Amino acid sequence: MITGFIETFRWPFRDIRWAEKTWPMPLLAFVPVLDIVAFEGWRIRVIKQMARGAAPLPEFDFVEQLIEGIRLILCRLLYVFVPIIVMNLLGSGGFIGRILDIGLFLSGDGQALGEDFISDLLTNIGVIIAWYVLSAPAFHCGMIRYALNDDWRCLLNIPMNILWVLRYAGMFLLFYVYAVLAAIAIFLISGFLTITAVGVILVPIAVFCLYYTMSAHELGGLAHTIAERRERRAAAREA
Repeated sequence: MITGFIETFRWPFRDIRWAEKTWPMPLLAFVPVLDIVAFEGWRIRVIKQMARGAAPLPEFDFVEQLIEGIRLILCRLLYVFVPIIVMNLLGSGGFIGRILDIGLFLSGDGQALGEDFISDLLTNIGVIIAWYVLSAPAFHCGMIRYALNDDWRCLLNIPMNILWVLRYAGMFLLFYVYAVLAAIAIFLISGFLTITAVGVILVPIAVFCLYYTMSAHELGGLAHTIAERRERRAAAREA
């Protein structure tokens, strides 16, 4: 497991042209907003490459990465509306409304609070936590399905993505174990860099490059494994 975890960070350097293909990425890590867009776009391109069994590192294409990154972020933002809809269907109102109620309470206007304030607040918190736990793997499944089918609408097919989460739960478990280990490693490395006068400027590179390198490789590996399974099933049906 340790060897596999190390490989999630080491794999880009196996390409003899890794410097040529990736040199702009550390620079983009210093540009707010653009950093997230660029790295999101780069990750999905890696996943697409690996899903097809091609060399993992794609050629650097800023425009294509920008388009892919914007598409992914917009689709991810639409996921935010799901808990809002659920909270309103449950009659607990919006989470922002509960926050405003707390503000009124702290200001001394306690009469503005409804009788069911506490229960509504707890319901909203529960919905948000439950959706966050479920939506992260659902969106990751959407990314894999997008890579396999080359159809970005797979990102928004939440019911199908959730079914994939359940179908491939065992495969995704290792990914999230690696994600936790990566978060710990990034935190420790960032902390070490922060306490040094010069190293603090490298924190954005550590955060973005390490996280996206790990997640791109692991999600790409899942996409490739699922693609191979689909091919074997198709071949079995034709036999």
